Amino acid sequence: RSKPSGNFKLSSSLNRCPCVSAIREQAERETRERESERERRPMSFVSFVGRVLFVSVFILSAWQEFNDFGTNGGSAARALRPKFNSFSKHVLSHTGAKLPQVEMRHLIAASIALKGLGSLLFIFGSSLGAYLLLLHQALATPILYDFYNY
Repeated sequence: RSKPSGNFKLSSSLNRCPCVSAIREQAERETRERESERERRPMSFVSFVGRVLFVSVFILSAWQEFNDFGTNGGSAARALRPKFNSFSKHVLSHTGAKLPQVEMRHLIAASIALKGLGSLLFIFGSSLGAYLLLLHQALATPILYDFYNY
C-alpha cells in the first residue's frame, strides 16, 4: 500500500460539508499563523535589541546618579540648582507665576525613578515606559538646557 499524499482531493460531497470546510479553514489559518510567526521571530529579536540599546542611555544615567546620590543628591543636585534657579526666574518674568521651592535631591530622586522605571518598562515593550521617558524629557529639557534665553 502506498501512503496518501497530503494534497489529495476530497470528494465533491465532502467539500460541501460545513464541518469539513471549517476544519480546512482552521488548518489553513494555523499554517498562515506558523509562517507569519517564523517571519516575525527575527524581527522581534531585533526590536528587543533596539529597545535595549535606546534605553541604555537612560539606565546608565540613572545608575550614575543613583551611585552619586548620597544624602544631599550628589553632584547632580549641585549642578541642577543654578539651572533650576535660572529656569524659575525665566518663568517668573514671562508668566508672573513663582515656582515653589523644591529640594534638588527630590528632583534627582524623581529623575532616577522616571528613568529607571521607564527604561525597564520600555525594554519589555510597554508603552507606559515610553510615556515615562517622554515625561522625564519634557520636564528635564527646559531646566537643563537654557535655550529660551538666546
